[in-house]
Amino acid sequence: MNASEQSEHSSETDTHGGGGFVAQYSLVQQSPAEVVPTLSRLEFHVLKDGEVSSTRAGRDLCIGISFTGLIGSIGLCFTIDWDASFRLAHWTPFIWTGLLFAITASSAVGALIYGLRYSHALKDSAYSSTMKRLADHFSKQDSHFLTK
Repeated sequence: MNASEQSEHSSETDTHGGGGFVAQYSLVQQSPAEVVPTLSRLEFHVLKDGEVSSTRAGRDLCIGISFTGLIGSIGLCFTIDWDASFRLAHWTPFIWTGLLFAITASSAVGALIYGLRYSHALKDSAYSSTMKRLADHFSKQDSHFLTK
């Protein structure tokens, strides 16, 4: 840096009481046009259902097992002669009833876990934000075609 450039630089930085800043800029070149693959509405719906289908299927399976176990438990409780089981010390009805209640309770917990995962996938994940953006894109396309 020569003396004249130094004096210009120092005069710029010293104008505000001895301190200052130098603003810099960069020139950004326009990138060449990129070829972006298009997504059809059918592919969008397949993509939309694809990420959460296994979670939804697991949830539905657990709900089905829970209701089946609940109905079985109710039927088992009403058909067993509990007085005779207590008097004669038959443990088999208690074991089967306990096993059926355990299956029902564990599948209900599984349904709750799958339900929470499904809710998270639809609301708070990267998948949900991408799906919202794509849904907005397709709704804008629909409104554009309807106004013409």
